[in-house]
Amino acid sequence: MLSKTFAYALRAVTYVAVHSKEGKKVNLEQLSEGIDVPQPFLGKIMQDLVRQGVLKSMKGPGGGFWTDEYSLKLPAFEILKATDGYAVLTSCLMGKKNCNSSLPCPLHAEYALCRDTLFDALRNTRISDLAQKVEAKEIFLAEDN
Repeated sequence: MLSKTFAYALRAVTYVAVHSKEGKKVNLEQLSEGIDVPQPFLGKIMQDLVRQGVLKSMKGPGGGFWTDEYSLKLPAFEILKATDGYAVLTSCLMGKKNCNSSLPCPLHAEYALCRDTLFDALRNTRISDLAQKVEAKEIFLAEDN
């Protein structure tokens, strides 16, 4: 269903949003330690997120990752699209290539309902919402990987 890459990206973007207030940047080492994800793997994820416009970055001394007004308004769904692509939007739970309402797999209707509910939640949750919940201590990022 959803990849571990997406989970790491969701945590990373939230961490950056919380910690990049007032123009501060979060470097890869700090981010890796903060969310307990291996730095080489996280670096690739972060490149994709920057390439897709979810985050901003700057290389070199004083560089790092940050959010801006635009990225804070993005729905969490954009993170899913950046990491897992469009295939996750239509993939079959049972791995059937041509699963649709005309030729459904045995779990098509049930899975479609769950998937649509999840995707609606991601579409209705902005990156700023995630950051606010973390700041309010409602969730923790590096706990229980």
